[in-house]
Amino acid sequence: MASASFLSEIVAFEVPDARLAHRLCALLSSDRLAWVDEGEAAIVGGVLGTDPTDLANLLRGVENWLTTEGLMAIRYEVDGRTYALHRPAPGCETTAA
Repeated sequence: MASASFLSEIVAFEVPDARLAHRLCALLSSDRLAWVDEGEAAIVGGVLGTDPTDLANLLRGVENWLTTEGLMAIRYEVDGRTYALHRPAPGCETTAA
């Protein structure tokens, strides 16, 4: 049985279509367990590491991915809450550590 603490270690991103979901999954898979769920919406899940900065680094990387893919924003869920992640303003792109 999964514990509540395990569930809080997962971040889920909702992307516009399956093609983009697989591209984001490939990015996330470079340093974490990640998967795609092609249900009613294309969802990409990723497991957070134990480093306290992992979520921040992950979100910076996905912000840059948004720019690369030409997307303005996507929704994501972590700790049972839903948020919107927007691409950085021009000139503010960062590199995840």
